[in-house]
Amino acid sequence: MSKKLPTQAKTASEVAKSVADTALKLGAKVETAQRMAVLAQKSILIRHMAKIRTMSKLTQEQLAERSGMPVSWIIKIEELDDQEKLTLGEFRQYVEGLGLKAVVRIERCNQLGPAKGG
Repeated sequence: MSKKLPTQAKTASEVAKSVADTALKLGAKVETAQRMAVLAQKSILIRHMAKIRTMSKLTQEQLAERSGMPVSWIIKIEELDDQEKLTLGEFRQYVEGLGLKAVVRIERCNQLGPAKGG
């Protein structure tokens, strides 16, 4: 019996756009749709990071020790509890505890229009 190849997964950006588009179609305000899109991206990212932790055979306690974060924070992050309050610094600590490096890239978004000033 041959295994079926999985269809290509959507990227976090594609999921976020889909969430925002759906929210707008359902009558949500633009700000609400944008917030929902950001939360969708964070959820995907955190699930991937938690999977990396488990594949690395690290417990939440071990990750907490390696990252310098309290175990309660690791649990909150992985349970997606209060993820709106997850700071970039906390995410960096979590990622570095996994032995990875977090790199942030900032790009101009055409939707915002030209920068003010000169």
